[in-house]
Amino acid sequence: MQKINRSRGRLPAGTGRNLVHPAQEIAAVQTAKKKLDRYLGFSALSSVPTVLTIRNVRVVIYANDHPPAHVHLIRRDGARAKFALNCPQGPVMLVEQIGFRLAEIVDIGSTIATELTAVCVKWRAIHG
Repeated sequence: MQKINRSRGRLPAGTGRNLVHPAQEIAAVQTAKKKLDRYLGFSALSSVPTVLTIRNVRVVIYANDHPPAHVHLIRRDGARAKFALNCPQGPVMLVEQIGFRLAEIVDIGSTIATELTAVCVKWRAIHG
């Protein structure tokens, strides 16, 4: 195992040119992930890609989830909800919820309905 000279941030002399410093490798992976996320419009490498953020609520699609197309809402305080998308035309329908106020659910549902086409495209990108 090669030891990294931490005082200079370089590999010891004579270790070869093909070795990459771990920090450079991590930076390269992070850059590639950011480019992929920008291209797709969501975090593809996450098991729970966030497709929308509405105030402090994440609208997510689980990568290993099942049809029909739907999204889950997650808030930090533990509130959860699920909306059926009925792609591609809608209507967006509340399936279940816990911890949200009615006004919040109505507002979030209307925002998802406004973004329905983009959310359905992201569902298809994840689930095929």
